[in-house]
Amino acid sequence: DIEWWLSMSPNEFEEEIAEYYRLQGADAEKTSSSRDGGFDVKVTKDNTTFLVECKRWKRGSKVSRPDLQKLLGAVVERRADYGVFVTTSDFTNDAKEYSKKVKIELINGERLTSGHQN
Repeated sequence: DIEWWLSMSPNEFEEEIAEYYRLQGADAEKTSSSRDGGFDVKVTKDNTTFLVECKRWKRGSKVSRPDLQKLLGAVVERRADYGVFVTTSDFTNDAKEYSKKVKIELINGERLTSGHQN
């Protein structure tokens, strides 16, 4: 239920996402709340590292291409394999098209509540 996710603070939301990956057998480390460097969780599993950005936004607020570009910058800088952008809302069409060209997986509110994160 999306309302459950929206009832959390941004920090709690990030911790829940990290915990999801831990339950999948990954090592998931949440960054500090401020100056996170463009991502919120660093995940390592099976010799693969990816960075996760989390945005707990209400419906109507959509994640845009510049948000993805910030995550991509972190992926390149940290030499991660790819990025995952998780939001309780959705993505603009431009962001969806951009994600197909770069190494960023998108998880919107619908996918998040259906339990199909990875």
